[in-house]
Amino acid sequence: MKTIDTSTFDFEYIRENNRLYVDKTEYIHKLLCGSKENILSRPRRFGKSLLVSTLKAIFQGRRELFDGLAIDQLPYDWKTYPVIHLDLGNFGGSTPAELESFLENLLAREAKEHDATLRGTGAAMRFENLLYDLAAVHGQAVVLVDEYDKPILANVTSPEAKGLLRILKGFYGVIKTYEGKIRFALLTGVSKRRTDPRPQVLREVPLLRPAHRLRRRELRLLQGTADRLGRDHAGLAAWRQAGKGRKDELFRGLLPTMDIYP
Repeated sequence: MKTIDTSTFDFEYIRENNRLYVDKTEYIHKLLCGSKENILSRPRRFGKSLLVSTLKAIFQGRRELFDGLAIDQLPYDWKTYPVIHLDLGNFGGSTPAELESFLENLLAREAKEHDATLRGTGAAMRFENLLYDLAAVHGQAVVLVDEYDKPILANVTSPEAKGLLRILKGFYGVIKTYEGKIRFALLTGVSKRRTDPRPQVLREVPLLRPAHRLRRRELRLLQGTADRLGRDHAGLAAWRQAGKGRKDELFRGLLPTMDIYP
């Protein structure tokens, strides 16, 4: 019997250590056959980091990890790509200088993994050059960014927030500039897309307006994402009908969030 592990989001660890994995790879395959550039906003603990880890294994050609899963039976070339995987979840700073340093450290780690040399000054230029150099060797690269909005969310009331946002806009703008060299890009975060009582700077983050707007498909529940992550209105209603009592309270509490994370 497989062990249920809710504390890890490492796909390789789950598959190699007899942990239970609920197969979502059929939907991941559909995602791979769709838009190249995607942003996914969902509350915490919705499996975003596990999705990123799973995508990384796919693009690294780790087909042995997918033995018996849906994607192993579907048409896919399993071509390997260099993966630039950036996790901003551990950012604990509060100033633009600290964010620049943090991003440069992440890039240095990725460059070392790919035997590449970072060139240029500043996080955005180094990201641009790393992406260009990897694509020059391999044709295209993959960009996976976990918690892309953490630096803003952690400092939303700070006077430094706009400076942090300026750096993130320039940094993520590299994805738009070099979209031809990118096989696939996914940015995950928790920012709410619609009305939010917090300052305007937070509401700018999800779509990175007005500068460097990605031409992308944002993943939504009504576009089939409910089976990948979360549930849609109809699913919640059916779940409510299956029980009584506390489920009514939970339904009333969950439904408003669907208007924020569509």
